[in-house]
This record gives sequence, structure tokens and C-alpha cells, in this order.
Amino acid sequence: MAVFERLFTELFKQKSKKAHLMIMLQFVSALVTTIFNYFESTGEMKFVLQKENGFLPFLFAIFFLFSFLFLPIYLIVTSLQNERINHSQTWRLAPMSDANIYLDNTLSSFVNFIYLALLQTLGSIVLFGLSYLFNKRTKNGWDGMLAAIRKGNQSRATLTDLLGIVLIAILLGLLVYLVISFLNFTSQAIVDFLPAVSSKFIVTIIRLILIIAIMWLLTRVYLFVKPIVASPLSYLLGEKELELWPAVGLFTIIDVVLAAVNMFLISKFFEAKQNK
Repeated sequence: MAVFERLFTELFKQKSKKAHLMIMLQFVSALVTTIFNYFESTGEMKFVLQKENGFLPFLFAIFFLFSFLFLPIYLIVTSLQNERINHSQTWRLAPMSDANIYLDNTLSSFVNFIYLALLQTLGSIVLFGLSYLFNKRTKNGWDGMLAAIRKGNQSRATLTDLLGIVLIAILLGLLVYLVISFLNFTSQAIVDFLPAVSSKFIVTIIRLILIIAIMWLLTRVYLFVKPIVASPLSYLLGEKELELWPAVGLFTIIDVVLAAVNMFLISKFFEAKQNK
């Protein structure tokens, strides 16, 4: 357990540098975008990005929207880093089983994914708070909306509902890491079992078949989850009942099963091939 914790800490430190870089890039990108669009606005921008709303609300809106861009980018970057580590002979020399090294590697990226999401949430809260405090239009708008919701007693959203939404987002992030490793491990396992299909073309075909199978499975999952998450606002306003927990349970089962399969595959069929 001590070795597991030390390896996790080392991997977390390395990957947290990317998380810090990503949040800095997000803020700088939002700031530059805000400056250019705010001062060059022609009055054609609508929704929350109207010039008359003020600089801080403009910056908050851009920063918040950029979260949906930078978080997936971070997922992709760390997924590629995970696979490089899985291939690395150096990391596999750690006095642990291959399955535990894989688990450490995946969890360190996953925790950093959550860490980046928390940094983005904190940044959004700070920018919103500044907008609320120093922009009268923003304050009046939010006060009016909250008063209308309280008066009409429309909102059914609870902390439990919000927790369910957060858990689904977290489980989806973990699923991305697991699926990419699964594709890597299964294609390698098939090649090891069938040496005659070691050509790159056939390996590519095998991976495409696996991707199609996974996409079919994820489509079935989406059809199950779609009625739950199709219109979050309708749940928040009380137009529909919120039923998130079946989806949370489904994604948890998928993640656990896929993690167990990956740990088995890396232990039995996946050998490191290069030093990194």
C-alpha cells in the first residue's frame, strides 16, 4: 500500500502540472477573448455576452463556457499520457503488480481531472461573485430570477439532485480513460493470441471493430440516460421528475467492470515495449 501511495503521489504531481497549465490557459484565453470581443462589440452579440452587461459578467460567461472546451482537452491529453506510461518499461519496474501500476496511473489522471474541474468551478464562482458585487445589472437579474423561483415554488432541485449530476459527469470522465485503455489492451491481446494478424492494417481493423462495439454499447447507454439529462432546466424548474440515480448506478457498474477487465488484460497480455 505504501508503494501504491508513493507512485500515485508521483504521478499526481506530474499530471497536476498539466492541470495548472490548463486552468491558466483557460483564464488567459477567456481574458483575451473578452477584451477583443467586449471592446470590439458591434452590438450584434446576444444572450449573456452583450456589451452592456459589463466587463466582469462578460469575462465570467466566457470563462465558464471555455470550461466545456478545456476539460475535454485535458481528458485527451492525460489519456495519451496514460497510454505512454502503460507502455513504459521504466514505470513497469516499480515493485508492484502491473494491475496496480495501471490502477495508480488511471486514478492519478482521474483525480487530476476532478481537480481541474474544481479549479474551474472555483474560478467561475470567483468571477461570478465579482460580477454580482460590482455589476448592478447582474445583481438585479439574479435577485429577480431567484425571487421568481421562490415565489412560484417552481424549483424541485435538491442537493441530492445536484450530487447525482456531478457524479454522472465524474463517471463519464473516468469512462473515457477506461475505454481508451481497453481499446489499447484488447487489440494487443488479440495480436498476441493471433500472431498472423500482427500487421498494422489488420490491427487497425480490429480496433475499428472494437470501437464500433463500444460505440454501440455507449449508444444503448445514451438511450437509457437521454430522458434523464435531455433537458436539465426542465428538472430544475420542476417540469419533470429528476431520476438521476439509475444512471449513476449504470455508469458505476460499467466503470467497475471495465476497470477490472483492463487490470486483467494488462496483467496477462500487455507487455511494455519501449522505455519512456
